[in-house]
Parts: sequence; structure tokens; C-alpha cells
Amino acid sequence: YEELLIGDNPSGTQHPMIMKANESLIPWKELVEHLEFLVEASRLPDPEAIRGRLMQVVEGFSPDHDLADIIWQEQRDRESGGSIPFRHPSGEQQDSTKSKA
Repeated sequence: YEELLIGDNPSGTQHPMIMKANESLIPWKELVEHLEFLVEASRLPDPEAIRGRLMQVVEGFSPDHDLADIIWQEQRDRESGGSIPFRHPSGEQQDSTKSKA
């Protein structure tokens, strides 16, 4: 047999070997609004807004990691008072132009 169901709540049909998925549906007009929002948020870029909208719209979407967009992070760092050329995982600033002795 072949299983093609994605959802967690399949239901039966008239045939005992055939199941169907009961998935949520977003009306087209609402989906277009979400897509337009995501396009604009991507242009900015605004990954926090993108993540927030996906969590709102996509049933079961629950990110298990922090945002890791280097370009966005550098832009935020510049806007908050100075560019950070390199960031350690610990969050410490380091000038990547200095040589290590």
C-alpha cells in the first residue's frame, strides 16, 4: 500500500482501504493577502515578520531554532549603532580584520 496522507486526522471512505485527509483550507482572497505580506516582508527583509505570519497561517508550523539570517542581522546591527563584521556564536563582537597572534 502507499501512504500519501500528510495530516494527522485521516478519515475513511466507502472503500475500507482508501482514506482521505481532512486538511484546513484558506480562502483564496485571504491566501493572496498572506502571500503579498510575505513578498513585502521578504523585500525589506523582515524575517521576524515572515516567521510570525507563517506561525499564524500554517497549521502546525512551530520553528525549533532561532532566526539565522546573517544579512538581516548585520543590517539590524548597523541600524542599532554600528556594523559588526563578524559575530561569534557567543554573541561577542570581533573585528575580523585583526590577525590572531
